[in-house]
Amino acid sequence: MQGGETIISTARGDCRGFVCLSSEVTVRTKKSREDRSTNNNSSNDVDDDDSILVPRQEISIHDVTESVRAAVHASGVSQGVVHLLSKHTTVGLMINESEARLERDFEKWLLGIAPKNSYYEHNDLHERPETQRDFDAIDRNWMSKGFGTLEEFLAQEPINAHAHLLASLIGTTLSIPVIDGNLATGQWQSILMVELDGPRDRTLVMQVMGGTKE
Repeated sequence: MQGGETIISTARGDCRGFVCLSSEVTVRTKKSREDRSTNNNSSNDVDDDDSILVPRQEISIHDVTESVRAAVHASGVSQGVVHLLSKHTTVGLMINESEARLERDFEKWLLGIAPKNSYYEHNDLHERPETQRDFDAIDRNWMSKGFGTLEEFLAQEPINAHAHLLASLIGTTLSIPVIDGNLATGQWQSILMVELDGPRDRTLVMQVMGGTKE
């Protein structure tokens, strides 16, 4: 399931004698009506307005290989590596085959490991923040940035502990060799972003480093 991808920033620099190209890509992880229908979701739950994202704890897989390949080619790096980072705690990155039925298998398998409806302490919003460290984190990332009060933070906080757990298993970083200007991936390997709490707008950081032919 391919989401819309947009390069939102790019920076190029000389990293101690090597070419270094850094960029961010935003991916909208909203499932299409066809995707929802295949997964037996009611059409009444489908939001046709693409400008509106209402998180439904959806799992979806998005092939970002072409965006990564484009960044590698734009860098001019011949021999090096491309690093990828998900900037979210409920998004994973993996290398695997990109195939529709396998994507649904992954969704079922992941939810079997960490079901949405199991009990998780993280979802007890009325008990949070539990410690001063927890309060300080909310203050640093929310209140001090002018986003709102503690109460407003808790009101918008999603029930998504299962997504955090799954992201920790999948991992949020990848490093892929670049050989002769191309990704050194196998024939059936794709670079996949795994949305675990969608739909949302998600950001991936890419950094290509290495030497050029010249």
